[in-house]
Amino acid sequence: MNQILIKPELLQLVKENKKTSTCRQGIRTYPLGLTILASNVPESEDFAYIDIKELRYYKLKGVTDEMAQDDGFDNRENLIKVLESIYEGINDESDITIVCFTLV
Repeated sequence: MNQILIKPELLQLVKENKKTSTCRQGIRTYPLGLTILASNVPESEDFAYIDIKELRYYKLKGVTDEMAQDDGFDNRENLIKVLESIYEGINDESDITIVCFTLV
């Protein structure tokens, strides 16, 4: 089964159904269907099962407040701050993949 790593605080939002997508730098080709969303903390066993429904591809500048809210953030600016802390050099012209999912 495929696995996607995520920060523990964001995994908690998934478990609370407050996060129904995740944004990744680059063009990602995750298979649709059942996937494990796991904490990126070494030795953590925290995870959730998700069902990937759709992959959407954008430039970072195309991300809207609504997309950010689906990702568990108040607005686009907050999402971008987190992405900048994770992905060095990400900018408005960077390709991103938005992974849309439901909690299983």
